[in-house]
Amino acid sequence: MGQLRSQGDGFLLKDYAKATQWFQKAATGGDAESQYRLARALLQGQGIAKDPAGALPWAQAAADQGHPDAMVLAGDLLTPTDPSAANARYGQALTTFQKRTQTRNAEACLAYGLLLCSGKGTPRDPIEGFAWMLTARNLGLSPFLGVLILLQEAKMTPAQRDEASRRAAAILPTLGR
Repeated sequence: MGQLRSQGDGFLLKDYAKATQWFQKAATGGDAESQYRLARALLQGQGIAKDPAGALPWAQAAADQGHPDAMVLAGDLLTPTDPSAANARYGQALTTFQKRTQTRNAEACLAYGLLLCSGKGTPRDPIEGFAWMLTARNLGLSPFLGVLILLQEAKMTPAQRDEASRRAAAILPTLGR
């Protein structure tokens, strides 16, 4: 219900406050996706009073259950106060996304590439990161998310783009079926 209310799907009108109420119920019950969405709502003040400090425990709870987006969010929230713990969360996310890339999951390839490009939990490697982002596009990433690829591409030189394209061509055949 929370996802339906947050997106306004079907016959339900978009209502962030009601969506957040549903996320709170499910998060309290231990649902990792709801814990992550509640953390995002608290961070952004969407449907609930803005409370970045209150977002961290929910992001941590979801991350502890293996939610990779929550691992990244927890890392982002921890960075200002505990960079070591943030890097640990980013490392967990990298490992989780990397495993999911082997199932030819386009969104996992994109997320893995974004982490490599930003250097979260790993040395920054924009060429390798962009190669994974191109792999995501080759696997059928939604055009909406493809905007992230265009933004990264604009930061690169032609030589870097060519190298990333070569790497992406080499990555694709190594992924599982």
